[in-house]
Amino acid sequence: MTKPGSTHKFHLRLAFGIFLFTLFPLPQAFSLYLPPDDSCFVYPSPASGDTAWVVYNMPSSGTALVLVYNESGDLAAQVQETKSAGPQQQTGLDLFYYRKGIYICRVVLTLDTGETKWLKTFKFMVTK
Repeated sequence: MTKPGSTHKFHLRLAFGIFLFTLFPLPQAFSLYLPPDDSCFVYPSPASGDTAWVVYNMPSSGTALVLVYNESGDLAAQVQETKSAGPQQQTGLDLFYYRKGIYICRVVLTLDTGETKWLKTFKFMVTK
């Protein structure tokens, strides 16, 4: 089946009661999406349950310091972990002590090379 006005071929197939869309040809080379080196985020968003994960890229091995501030600007949590180099490193936040609301998170990386990197500041919401 060819989509009108397109040179790509596609077909639909049914698997486990779900239609799967496949586009051909697949590219020869592809890469997974990785956020920029200085970005970070919380998963799940909004955060709920027992644990939320702060995800960030670690350019080389070192120490990650996650600082969480409440809406008033008071330090709500501080977690420090030693991490190896790699994309999408994770630091867990125990949500037991968090109230519903908006929090501000900051990640500081102290690399084994001696460099200190302050990643982007971002907000996240906790809903219980």
